[in-house]
Amino acid sequence: MPASDYAEMAAQIHDQFDDTGADLIHSERDIADMLSTLIDDYQVQREEARSSVQHRLLEDTDLDATSFFGGGNTALDAGKLDEADVWGDIEVKVLQLWDVEHDAIAQKGLIGDASGTTMFTAFTSSDLPRLEEGASYRLTNVVTDEYEGEYSVKLNSKTGIEPLSEDVDVADASTTLEGALVAIQSPSGLIKRCPEDDCSRVVGSGSCPDHGDVAGEFDLRIKAVLDDGEQAHRVLFDEEATEAITGISMSEAKQQAMDALDTSVVEHRMRDLLEGRYYRVEGRQTGSWYLVDDAEAFREQSDVDALQAEASALADELSDEMTDAAA
Repeated sequence: MPASDYAEMAAQIHDQFDDTGADLIHSERDIADMLSTLIDDYQVQREEARSSVQHRLLEDTDLDATSFFGGGNTALDAGKLDEADVWGDIEVKVLQLWDVEHDAIAQKGLIGDASGTTMFTAFTSSDLPRLEEGASYRLTNVVTDEYEGEYSVKLNSKTGIEPLSEDVDVADASTTLEGALVAIQSPSGLIKRCPEDDCSRVVGSGSCPDHGDVAGEFDLRIKAVLDDGEQAHRVLFDEEATEAITGISMSEAKQQAMDALDTSVVEHRMRDLLEGRYYRVEGRQTGSWYLVDDAEAFREQSDVDALQAEASALADELSDEMTDAAA
């Protein structure tokens, strides 16, 4: 990690202790050095290192760990997350749980409140009670995360999970879009994700941005642009939605890649199947991405071809008129 990242984390931890009124004898530079030693020398994960340093600093104060981690947290709103590495508490309803194939991840899904929705991840190493789809919870000591401009929350070993007797009101974020899938963006199709704890980032050329060289675990997804005629929407299909819209299963995608000795053939195949065709998709807007739950073609390809032919004819007619006018 760059030295500036350590300095930023150290400042956040130092400020967190300052907010409690604790007499902290360590400087921000001392804290940054502790973090660097754990992460660089001992390969400790980022959030685990943060927690270890916090507990070490607690030993030098008269603060109780429970009150420290349980109090003074930021009250988070699911639809308004705009900063990473913020510890906070949040009351949400679990809207959807997704199937995960990564051993390091216990649960992953969509949660929401009156402000909107966001994604959450719970890791196997944290050994937390499982959340139930449709239930509402107060989650304490979660930490925000950012990846490719999208914010989410991560549950960790310090997270408290309290079921709520009343449902949390959730903004009506489920919507339907109709338009043409004008572009499939890379990396789509058969991808690999980092298998390390506290990470599910896409692996490119055998390397994770956070953990370096890793083997990676296969996943299916589509990143695309859907144009409804007025606005271009960034839409994201998970494995289930990808299989539903393409008819390509994980096993079939792996076989295609194996036959060609190249995973990119799956993305190319999906481009051939989807680009330029019209779809009706249902899902939720989360940050700048629209997460697709369901999709269906709403125009036959013959209709699309007819529209394209009509547009081409009109263009030719306009060109002829301009030529005649110039003459």
